[in-house]
Parts: sequence; C-alpha cells; structure tokens
Amino acid sequence: VDPLFVLSDVIRTGCEMLSVLLLTREGKTPAEISALLKMHEYKVSLYRKSAASAGEAAMRRMIAAAGEADRALKLSPQGYMALEQLICSL
Repeated sequence: VDPLFVLSDVIRTGCEMLSVLLLTREGKTPAEISALLKMHEYKVSLYRKSAASAGEAAMRRMIAAAGEADRALKLSPQGYMALEQLICSL
C-alpha cells in the first residue's frame, strides 16, 4: 500500500475528529453534527468519544505532525519511514 494513501486516511480521520470535537463544544447534537459533516451518526459518536479523551491540543498536534509527514513524503521518497516517524512523534 502506498504510504501516501495511509497518511491521507490518517489526516482525514484527524480532521474529522477535530471537527466533531469543536462542533460538540459548540453545543451541536450528534444528529446535527452528522448532518453538517455528512457523516453517519454512529461514526460521529465514536469520534466524539475518542476526540474528547485525546483533547483538542493533541488532535491539533497530530494533524500538524501528519502534515509534516505528508510534506516529507512528497519532497523525497522515504517510503514508510515518514509514517514511522509520525507514529513515534505521537
């Protein structure tokens, strides 16, 4: 599997989790979040739980680190090394 595909899934999931966390803090219900993000309500409930335990700062750090890993992969062919470094940095 191409490391960019794996990393893109990690970034997408992190961004979705952060969005769910922020919308929850605004007082949105799971049904409202589901409609806004066009995401199944069950997925919203899983993301709410995970994001709440991780916290906003950790989510933002993870997304920033994943962005750096994406940049490193695109600038030089590192294969899975960039993903390994991302995992170790978290």
